[in-house]
Amino acid sequence: MDIINSLFTSLFGISVVFAVLASLILLIYGQTLVMKKMHPAKAADPAETKMAPSPAATAPVAAPAPAYPGKLELIGTDEKTAAMIMAIVCDESGIPANELIFKSIREIA
Repeated sequence: MDIINSLFTSLFGISVVFAVLASLILLIYGQTLVMKKMHPAKAADPAETKMAPSPAATAPVAAPAPAYPGKLELIGTDEKTAAMIMAIVCDESGIPANELIFKSIREIA
């Protein structure tokens, strides 16, 4: 194979690569347009975005008083196990720990 045929072969290969890349770009752009048409974004209410926050909203808020001032009663379990049980309950339920009230934890044998 002489040098001219080699150049033409390499130019053809490079042009095929660029053509495939250009078609992928067009495909992604087309999919983006289709998705935007299928799921239009909700426009933000201009009145809500321009409102200044009220002074009450920016003031520091005191922590609420605990709803249950009693103590946690551990029956047949140690503190480490009770802490793990409380952490698992918080994680599984999706409720923050400061919103849950544990009155007692008992080991079931």
